[in-house]
Amino acid sequence: MKLIKSFAFAAVVAVAGIAGAASAVPPGLMYQKTYYSDATLTTVVGMQVDRCVNGIVGSGPLAGAKSDFVVAEAVGSCPGGYW
Repeated sequence: MKLIKSFAFAAVVAVAGIAGAASAVPPGLMYQKTYYSDATLTTVVGMQVDRCVNGIVGSGPLAGAKSDFVVAEAVGSCPGGYW
């Protein structure tokens, strides 16, 4: 019974590690986000550039509107990140 619990624990730890790695975002990266009206990405409806404040990346002011159709491009790093 103890062996089965050990395998179950190892499986949970392995899955948690994979999920954490998949959702990890490098600290300090700043992005420029361009929002589009639809999936064709032809009509821009808004733009936003991240900003760095005391080593923490946050969203900058939004010009226009957000949408579900967004392209994010890394534009720099904030001190304290590793890029």
